[in-house]
Amino acid sequence: MIFGNNVNFFGVFSITQVHLQYTIIETIIVSFLIVFFMTRFTTISFVKRLFVILGIFFLIQFLYMFLPNFVEQKKYEVEHTATSEKQQEGRIYDFSKKFSITENPLVTLEYTFKGNNIVWVEQTKEFPIYPTNVWDVMLFSFDPLKGKGVLKNISELTSNYSVDDAVISNNIIYWTQHDDDRNFILYSYDITNNMKKEIQKGVESLYGVFGNKILATGDKEYGKLFTIDTQTGIKKYISFEKDPPYIHKSRLHISDNLIVYFAGKELWVFDYLNGTSLKEIVEDKDLEKPSSYGTQGYLFGYGDNWIGYALENEGTLRVYNRKTRELINLDQVVPITNEGVKFADKFPNPTLIGSSLYYVDNKDLVELNLDTKQKKIIVSNYTPHNSPFKISGNFLLNLIEEGDKFTLGSDKLRIYLQPLKQ
Repeated sequence: MIFGNNVNFFGVFSITQVHLQYTIIETIIVSFLIVFFMTRFTTISFVKRLFVILGIFFLIQFLYMFLPNFVEQKKYEVEHTATSEKQQEGRIYDFSKKFSITENPLVTLEYTFKGNNIVWVEQTKEFPIYPTNVWDVMLFSFDPLKGKGVLKNISELTSNYSVDDAVISNNIIYWTQHDDDRNFILYSYDITNNMKKEIQKGVESLYGVFGNKILATGDKEYGKLFTIDTQTGIKKYISFEKDPPYIHKSRLHISDNLIVYFAGKELWVFDYLNGTSLKEIVEDKDLEKPSSYGTQGYLFGYGDNWIGYALENEGTLRVYNRKTRELINLDQVVPITNEGVKFADKFPNPTLIGSSLYYVDNKDLVELNLDTKQKKIIVSNYTPHNSPFKISGNFLLNLIEEGDKFTLGSDKLRIYLQPLKQ
C-alpha cells in the first residue's frame, strides 16, 4: 500500500490513501456487523445488540483517529532516516545545468543564498499526521569544482518546537525557534565544525546579521529593533535619528550593516554597527503622497550609486541615481507589452545588485546595466515564482511551484539551482 499519497475529490478536498482505505474498510465492517447482529442474535434484546454494535463502532472510530497517523509517522521516519543518511554523504550534481537541490517538493519560508551555502526554513512535519506542524532549518552546501552537494537538517526539532527565521553570515547560521507556549530562543550553528549552541532567549524575528552583530526584534517587544553581539551576548536597542514610519521586514531594506528606509522623500541610511545616520533627499514628488504604511516608497535594492524602490499606490518601480539624481521609471527602459498591466505586477520581485537590475522579461531573466542601459539574457526560459530569486556568484536560486494548491499538503515548491550565462 502507498500510505502517503493524497486522493483528490473534485479538486476541492483530499485525504491520504491510508485514511481513505480505513474509511472503506470501516464502512464494510460496520455494515456487516449491523446485518450480522440484527439477524443472528435474535434471542438477545434489541437494545443489547444495539449497544454492542455502538461499542464496536466507537472502538473503530478510536482506532481511526490514531492508527492512520501512526502508520504515516512510521513511514515518514523510515524514509527520513534513509534520506538523511544518503544526504549526509553528499551527492554528485551537474552544476552546468539546472537541478533541484531537494528530493521532494516542500513547504518553505524565507531562504538565504550566500557563497556556496543555501539556508531555508522547511516544514518537516505536518498536521494532522503529527500533533503539530514542525519547521526546521535546512542547509545545502555545494562545491561546483567537485560537483558535489550536501543537504542537512541542522535543527532536527521535535514536535514541540518550530523554527521561525534563519540567516547566515561567515559560515555560521542563526535561527530562532519556539515551543508550544511561544517561548523564543536564538541558536547558532557553525558549518565548519557542526557545533550548535544557544545564544539568547526572547529573540523572535531576525532582520539581518553582519559580522558578530544580529539585528532582531523580541517576542514581547514588537516593533523595537535591537542588536545582539554573538560573542558577548550584549543586547543593545536601536536609537534612530528619525524613526522609520513602519518597522517591518517588507518596509526596511537591510544591506549588510545598513538599515535603509524612506520617510517621505527622505532616504535614511542607519549603520547599526556604529549607530550613525545619513539622510538624503530623493527628488520624487510621488514619495510624499499619503500611504497606509506612513510612506509611499519601499526599497528592493540599495547601492553606492543606485537605489531601487516601488511606489505603494502607483504600482510602479523606479530606480534613482544617488550621485547624478537621475530618476528612471523602469517602464521607460523596459516597455510594458500588456496594456493596462502595472509594471510592478508584470515584473514581480526585481533584484538590484550594484548597477545591475535583474528582472523577468517574457520567459527570460534579464540583467539591465543601469549605467549603460544595455541588457542581456542570463537565464533563458526562466520559471518565476512569487518569492524573490537569489543570485550569488555565478548561480541563481529560485522556487518553482508544484502540485494542486487545493490538495492538502501538495501546494509545495522545489528549490532549483542553476548557472548564469557568462
